[in-house]
Amino acid sequence: MTKKGKIIRVAGPLIQAVGLAEVKMYEVVHVGKQGLIGEVIEIQGEVVSIQVYEETGGIAPGEPVEATGSPLTVELGPGLIQSIYDGIQRPLDRVREKTGDYILRGVRANGLSREKKWEFKPVASNGDELVEFAILGTVRESEAIESKIMVPPGVSGKVSGLKAGSFLVTDDICRVGESAVQMMFKWPVRSPLPYTKKIQPSEPLVTGTRVIDSFFPVAKGGTGCIPGPFGSGKCVSGDSPVFLADGKIMKMKDIYEEFRHKGKRVIKEDEDFTVINEDLFVYGWKDGKIGKFRARAVYRGKSDILVKLTTRSGREFKVTPVHKLFAYSDLNEKPMEAGKLKKGDYLIMPRHLPQGEEIKNELPWREIFADFRLAEPARLRDFHRVLEKLKAVHGSLKKMSVLLDINYACLIEYYAGRNLPTLKFFDSVYKFAGIKTPDVFYVKGQTTSPATRIPHRLDEKLSSLLALIGGDGQVKGRSVRFYNNDAGLRNLFRDLVREIFDIDSKEHKMPTVEVIITESPVIKKLLDYFGFPEYKKSRNITLPKGLLAASAKTLAKYLACYFVCDGSFFAEEGEIEIATSSGNMARDIGYLLLKLGILASFKKRSTGGFKSFRIFIRGRAEIEKFYRECCLPGTVKFAKMKAYLESGKQPYNSWDVVPMSKDFVNGIYDFSGKPYAKWKKAGIEIHNYIAGENMGVGMFRKLAEVSGRKELRHYAFNHLSSVFIDEITRAEIIKNSSGRVYDIEVEDAHNFIGGEAPAFYSNTVVLHQLAKWSDADIVVYVGCGERGNEMTDVLTEFPELLDPKSGRPLLERTVLIANTSNMPVAAREASIYTGITIAEYFRNQGMDVAVMADSTSRWAEALREMSGRLEEMPGEEGYPAYLTSRIAGFYERSGIVEVGTPPRRGSVSVVGAVSPPGGDLSDPVVQATLRMVKVFWSLESALAYQRHFPAINWLNSYSLYVDDISDFYEKNDMKEFPAMRKKALNILQEESSLQEIVRLVGVESISDEDRLTLETAKIIREDFLHQHAFDEKDAYTAVSKQFRMLEIIMMYHERAEKAVKKGVPIKKIMDIPCKEKLARMKLMDEAELSGVEKILKEDFASLYGAD
Repeated sequence: MTKKGKIIRVAGPLIQAVGLAEVKMYEVVHVGKQGLIGEVIEIQGEVVSIQVYEETGGIAPGEPVEATGSPLTVELGPGLIQSIYDGIQRPLDRVREKTGDYILRGVRANGLSREKKWEFKPVASNGDELVEFAILGTVRESEAIESKIMVPPGVSGKVSGLKAGSFLVTDDICRVGESAVQMMFKWPVRSPLPYTKKIQPSEPLVTGTRVIDSFFPVAKGGTGCIPGPFGSGKCVSGDSPVFLADGKIMKMKDIYEEFRHKGKRVIKEDEDFTVINEDLFVYGWKDGKIGKFRARAVYRGKSDILVKLTTRSGREFKVTPVHKLFAYSDLNEKPMEAGKLKKGDYLIMPRHLPQGEEIKNELPWREIFADFRLAEPARLRDFHRVLEKLKAVHGSLKKMSVLLDINYACLIEYYAGRNLPTLKFFDSVYKFAGIKTPDVFYVKGQTTSPATRIPHRLDEKLSSLLALIGGDGQVKGRSVRFYNNDAGLRNLFRDLVREIFDIDSKEHKMPTVEVIITESPVIKKLLDYFGFPEYKKSRNITLPKGLLAASAKTLAKYLACYFVCDGSFFAEEGEIEIATSSGNMARDIGYLLLKLGILASFKKRSTGGFKSFRIFIRGRAEIEKFYRECCLPGTVKFAKMKAYLESGKQPYNSWDVVPMSKDFVNGIYDFSGKPYAKWKKAGIEIHNYIAGENMGVGMFRKLAEVSGRKELRHYAFNHLSSVFIDEITRAEIIKNSSGRVYDIEVEDAHNFIGGEAPAFYSNTVVLHQLAKWSDADIVVYVGCGERGNEMTDVLTEFPELLDPKSGRPLLERTVLIANTSNMPVAAREASIYTGITIAEYFRNQGMDVAVMADSTSRWAEALREMSGRLEEMPGEEGYPAYLTSRIAGFYERSGIVEVGTPPRRGSVSVVGAVSPPGGDLSDPVVQATLRMVKVFWSLESALAYQRHFPAINWLNSYSLYVDDISDFYEKNDMKEFPAMRKKALNILQEESSLQEIVRLVGVESISDEDRLTLETAKIIREDFLHQHAFDEKDAYTAVSKQFRMLEIIMMYHERAEKAVKKGVPIKKIMDIPCKEKLARMKLMDEAELSGVEKILKEDFASLYGAD
C-alpha cells in the first residue's frame, strides 16, 4: 500500500490528493508538512478528497499527504469525565500546555492521559469466561462517577493475570483469551458501539422542569429537539445603522422594509421574519478577523425597553437587554448580554475593515445625464450616420418618429443638426438599430451652456473635488461655489474642475472670504446624484453615494481634502479633529476611517437645540497612519502634522489600550521567568503594569515579542489588527418609544458591524437546565458551533455549575466537546460523532447518558459546505441529498440497550438544538430532525420578552413518549397524570382561541364558563409552567410534586366549574382566597401541598356547600 501521496488542490477545508493507492473511506491522513489531521471523504479514481480538521491556510499543492491506515477513532477509558475536548478528542488543557491559549496547527495530543495512574479494583476473577463488554473491575473517576473497566469489543475468553493495582491506561491489567487488555481501547467514531439488544423506552428522563416533565416529557433513551427562535430577543433599535458590504449604510428598520417581502415570510403575533432569497452582505468578525458574510434573514419584534451603552471612544449602543455584545477580559472575548454589562466593563470594537475585492466604481453616467444633450462632434457624426441608415431601411423620418416614439418635428431638428439629441435619445436610436452604443464623454445643458466632460467613474480626482465641495462648498441653482482663503486650496479646486469637466471657473473676492464659482448644470446634476444637499448643507451633508465602496486611495483623497477644509491638527495635544454639524457625516467618516484602519473616537454635544459632532484621531501611531494615507503636500495642516511627527513626540494614548488585570500581567511575568532587565532594555517597565497601569497596544506588541509566547503574539498581531478594546463609561435602561426592535441573521459569523460609530452587534439556557437537573448519570455536551466564542459560555459556566443532587461540580459527571476557534467547519461533523461515541461507552457500562448537541444546524451547514466543495448534486436549499440519512444516523444511536453478561441496561438520550434561518421550521434541517425525534420543544421569543421561562411554547410543542411512559406513572401512584396533562393542554388551547374574541368584544362580554377557562389557563401558565431557573426552591421540581401541583390546579378548575353551574358569580370564584396559595405552591415543599388542597376544598365548600 502506498503510504504517501501529494496534494493537487486546496479549497478551504477540502484537500484533494493523488498517489494514495488503496486508501479507504474515512481513513485518517496527515496533510502537508505540518501533518494536519484529515479524513478521507471521497475517492474518485486516483483522486482522494480529504476534509481537514484544522485551518489549511498556507498549505500548497505538492505538499505530502500520509495515510495512517486507520479511521478517526476516540480513546475510551478512565479520564473522560471532567475533560474538555475539541472535535477530534484533543484535550484542550493539555494542548494549552503545549502551545498556549491558541491551538497551533498540527498539534497532536492523546485523548486520555498517559501519565496519570488509576486505582483499579477487580470484580471479575481469574479463570472466568468473559465476553465483550463484561465487567473486569472499577475505577473511581470522580466523586460522582465510578467507571467500569470492560472487556474491549471483539474480545472474549478466559481471564488470566487479573489483579488490583495502580495502572496507566496503557498498562496491561490482564489477558482475556489470547488478547492483552488495558483499561482503554479505541473505537472508530462513525461506527456505533455494539450492544446485545435495544429496548423500548419506558420511563422519563426527569429534568425537574415542569413544562418538560409534565407536558412534553422525553424518555430515557429518547430523542428531543429544541429549535431556538431567530432573534430570541437579541435585537437592536430600528434606527441603528448597519454597514453593508457594498459600501451602503442603512438603518436596521430600512433593511427590514426593503427585504421583508423578498423571500419566505413568517408572521406571528408580535414578531415576523423573512428568510431572504436575495443577496445581502455585511461585515462580521470570526476567528479574530473581520470578513464579509451573507445575511440570511430579517426580523422584527417587540421590546418596551432597551439598554443604552456608551463607551470611552464615544460609541453608543441601543439594544435589547438580552442582545449579546463581545465583552473582553484578559485577552479573552466572551459574548455577554447587554443587560449584564456595567460601567468599567470592556467591549471589543472593530479597528479595520478589509479592502476585499477591488471595486471599479463605475458611475451610471448614462442615467445621471440622460436628459443632457450630446456635445461631442465625433459622436454626433456617428449618430447622423445611424439615422441615415434607419431612414434608408424604414423609408421616411415620419415612419421612424412613430417607431422611435418621438415627436416628428423634434426628430427633424435632430436629423438636420439644428438641435442636439439628448443622451437618452442617442442611446435609444443605437438600441433600435441593434448597434452597440458608444461611450460619450461630453454633454451640455441648454444651448448656451458649454460642452462639459462627464466622469465615468468615482476616482481619486473626483473624490477630492467632492470633499472640497463638502467641506467649504455650496450649491446655488446651477452655480457651484468654493469658499476658502487658502490660495493653494482654491487653485486645487479650480484645477480639479478643469481636469475632470474641462471647463473653467471664475474667482471672486467677497468681504471676508475668497470664492471660486463654477457655473455648470452638469456638475449640479452630478452632485444631485451623489446626494449633496442644496439647503442646510452643514446639517444634512453625508459622504457621496458609493464612496465607501471605493478603493483605499480614493477614500484617502476624500478624507485628506475634507480635513484641510473642516479639520484641525493640535500639535500640543497630539490629536487630529474633524468637526461637523451633520450626525450622518460624522457616522460616515467613522466608517471611512474604519476602512482605512485609522482608529477614531467620537464626541457629540447639543447647544441651543443644535447638535455638533467631533471626530478625534489620537496617538502617534494613528496620526502617522493618517498622514501616510492622506497627506496632501503643500497644505498648512499637513505641514504641521509632518513637523509634529518629525519631532519624535510620543504622547500616551489613554484609550487604545490592552487592559489586563494585575494577576494576569503578573502571571505572564512569572511564566516568562521574571526577565526584568531584558524587558526593561526593550522599554517595558513591567512593574508599572503589575501595579495596574493599562498597557498601550504598541507596548503590548513589544511585550508579545520579547516574551516569546505564541498566544500573546497571536493576540497582538492577529486580533489587535482587526479590533480594539473599548471601556464602557455609562450603562442605562431606556424606554423604547417605538416598541419595535429589529435584527438580521448573519451566516457563519452571527454578528455584524453597525452603529452610529462602528461597533459589533451579535445575532440556551434550556440545554444548561437539562444538563444540570436531568437524572442522567453522565452528561455529554457537544458544542458544534463555528466559533470558539460560541462555546465560551459553556466552557466558563459548566465548570461553575453545581450538581443539585450531590452539591459537587456538575463537571464531575460531564464530558465537554467544543469546536475551537481555529478549527474549520469540517470539525463540526467530527465533534458530533466523537460525542455520541463517548456517550455509548458510558451507556455500555450500564449508565444513563444525556447528550446535548448545540447546534446540529451548524453541523448540517458543514455538510452543505463540504458537499458544495465536492461539487455534489445539491438537494433542498443546497444541503446534500444525504442530509436526512446523516441526521437519522446520529439520532438512531440513541436508545436503551442491554449489553454484557449478565445483561445490564444503559441508555443514551439525545437532545439537539437546531437554529434554522429566521426560525423557519420548514428548513430542511429542522424537517429532517423532526422526522427522527419524538419530542419537540418550541422556544418562543415572545415568552422570553414577557420574562416567562422556560420560554417553551405549549401550543406548538409535542411529545410522543406520553403513552410509552404511562407504566411509570402507574408504578409511582400517578395514574391520572396523562389525563390531567391532556385536560390542562386543552384549557391552554381554549384560552388561545378565546383571546381573539376577547380582543374584539372585551372579557366582560364572554360567558362565565369562558372566563373561568381564561382564569385557569392563567394559573397554569403563571403558577405551574413559569419556573425560576435561579430560585433555590423553584429551579427543580420532582415529578411527584409536579403531579400534586397539577392535581390541585385541576381540582380548582373542576370545583370552579361546579360553582359556575350552581350560579356562583364568576367574580366571587376569581377572588377565592385559596388562589394565593396556588400561586405559592412552586415555592413550597411537597409535604405542604396537602394543606393547600385542604384550604381549596374548604373555600369552595363555603361558596356552594359540601360536594
